[in-house]
Amino acid sequence: DLTISADVTALDGDGSIDLNAGTDLIIDNDAQVTTVGSGAITGDAVRSIELTSNAATTTMQTVNGDITLVANDTAVTGDFAGFEITGALIETVDGAISLTGRGGDNSGGSPSDDNDGIFMDGSTIRSTGTGTITLSGTATAGANSDGIDLDDSLTGVPSTITSVNGDIQISAFGTGADNAFELQSGSSVESTGTGASAATISIIAMGGTDNAVSTDDGSILSVDGNISINGTGRQGVELDESLIRSTGSATVTIVGVGDNGDGIEVDNTEIESLGTGTITLDGTTNEDDGIFATGADAQIFSLAGDISIIGATTGTGTGNNGVDIDSGTTLVIDANGTANVDITGTADGSDEAVEIDSPISSGSGNVTIT
Repeated sequence: DLTISADVTALDGDGSIDLNAGTDLIIDNDAQVTTVGSGAITGDAVRSIELTSNAATTTMQTVNGDITLVANDTAVTGDFAGFEITGALIETVDGAISLTGRGGDNSGGSPSDDNDGIFMDGSTIRSTGTGTITLSGTATAGANSDGIDLDDSLTGVPSTITSVNGDIQISAFGTGADNAFELQSGSSVESTGTGASAATISIIAMGGTDNAVSTDDGSILSVDGNISINGTGRQGVELDESLIRSTGSATVTIVGVGDNGDGIEVDNTEIESLGTGTITLDGTTNEDDGIFATGADAQIFSLAGDISIIGATTGTGTGNNGVDIDSGTTLVIDANGTANVDITGTADGSDEAVEIDSPISSGSGNVTIT
């Protein structure tokens, strides 16, 4: 192991820090690993990389230099997370942040069934300038393993990924694992920039014995940078008691592909455009609903950006609908201003292409259902 429990700083303007661990790379005890100017930080571990804190101040930070960390790129065996980031901060201004992690194969004397590719708890990954944030996490085994998991289970503090003008790219893979990407317990992904240079948010998730994308009390927020969520798995995208919001021109596009589960499930979740951004939901499946909306608080809301809902199923069993809006929802679609609403469903003929059992509303925009 390579353990760093005290500050490591490169003071020269181009001075870099390179950390290489034969097994695990551990940064703890509120240590700060920092560079100035264009100095970069690189690190790799044969097994795992851990950033943990006593007082939530363990930090890895650059100004214009890149931060590039790789854990378990050779797929060694064992029971561990590729990254475990607990009560820590990874931050840059204009450098690129890149984390690539792969969890263990759940082997060992007493497997935990929890081998995330990247696990964040009470932690922040942040770009305050043009620096991009790229996360790639893979989980291959373990009933509770996720490709990437943002959580608060250890610290009681939600985790955050945020950027101003550098794009956020999240790629999560969950072959043989629980979820490919999981956002829960108040954790968030956010773009705070404005205008044409605002950071975009792209989440691409594949696999998962439960969901490709799972949000449970999570938030994905943007002003002007487009939000794209794409999940392919047993259930493509499940949004549970969460918030997806655009407050400016950011478009919201959610694509889900299910395999014996819903393409997209919106459960007590608000998907909102408070500015001019459009909202598009496109869900397909071979069994179950293309798009399923349920729960009293589920709502798709827009002031000016059009709402497009497209659902398709090839399932032949009972209750396989293209678009299924469950009963008991207060107002499931609310086009409050000039937004148009277009709902398109496709089913095999024995079930409903579109089933609407809760109210939808439009202001001055058109509503089209086919």
